[in-house]
Amino acid sequence: MGIWQYTLIGFAGFKNDLITIGGEVSYKSNLDLTEGDNAWGISGTGSVGISEKTEIFVRYDYSLSSIPQGETIQWNYLLDGKFAIAGVQYTLSQNVKIALDYQNRSPYNINQQNTRSVYVNALFKF
Repeated sequence: MGIWQYTLIGFAGFKNDLITIGGEVSYKSNLDLTEGDNAWGISGTGSVGISEKTEIFVRYDYSLSSIPQGETIQWNYLLDGKFAIAGVQYTLSQNVKIALDYQNRSPYNINQQNTRSVYVNALFKF
């Protein structure tokens, strides 16, 4: 008999001229067709326009995997954890955007260190 792998996702969002918010919940079963390798997560995102060309944005993700039968830790504990990002984006033109953001990753595994980074991102559309 074969192993079934499925994903359930729920999303809700709202957007108007000033704010954008969204939230997602997901559940994944038998990842990579391995029975019992289940995972779930939540994500939230939002942004606020502070001027015509500038917005502040945030995102938060939390992921956790199941503990397989006979094991003592989650099967994906090296990638489980929390991730947060916050920043500001400026639109130079319809085809060029630049953003400065702060990112923080907090692994579920206590033997891994939190990572904190600052990035400058650019988007160029041709």
